[in-house]
Amino acid sequence: MSDQQEIVATFDNLNDQEKFIFRFKKDKELGTKRPNVELTVPVPSFEGIVAVLRAGGKGAEMVKEACADVIRSQVASYVAENQDVNQENLPLAQFTWDHIANLDRKDRRSATISEEQWAAFAEDYVTVMSKATTKKAEQLVAATKVYMAKFSMFKTEKKVLNQLKQQLAIYIEATQSEDQFSDILELLVRRLENYLAADDVTALAAAL
Repeated sequence: MSDQQEIVATFDNLNDQEKFIFRFKKDKELGTKRPNVELTVPVPSFEGIVAVLRAGGKGAEMVKEACADVIRSQVASYVAENQDVNQENLPLAQFTWDHIANLDRKDRRSATISEEQWAAFAEDYVTVMSKATTKKAEQLVAATKVYMAKFSMFKTEKKVLNQLKQQLAIYIEATQSEDQFSDILELLVRRLENYLAADDVTALAAAL
């Protein structure tokens, strides 16, 4: 068998090889951190997805469930940031498949951050900042609540946002769990930048 024939024979057009990186938090008792694990795993390709849908059954049902999970995560993120949301004022246009697909990939991923991840981040933030600053415990806990709400209650208050930006920078510099909370930190930094930029535009418009 020639090399070309062997390549054709082993090619799997129903799956693409995707690389996943798994990060672990530092062990509190031992003070050690398990190294990141990087694995390459087959994931259904476009042809593979079509084949699953054509076959129907449990596979097709799981595709539908995966679609529902993507939309639910976006709705959950919106609900967390808007306390007065209800069925009547829910902006359904923001949760269509096309709208979500056209979001920045980082924004889509941020909506999938679990409550457990947020809780672990909040715990680490309080622990790290209690040593790195003179802030009281209640102040640090209050800050974590603002982070977990993605600054929604202060999104137009530039002074507060700048203070939170400074505090977050101190935490990022001091923590040893930056890799573990990279998705959360990327989201918070990006959200801060967006709100601060929006506030600049509003102030400029008001001065005209």
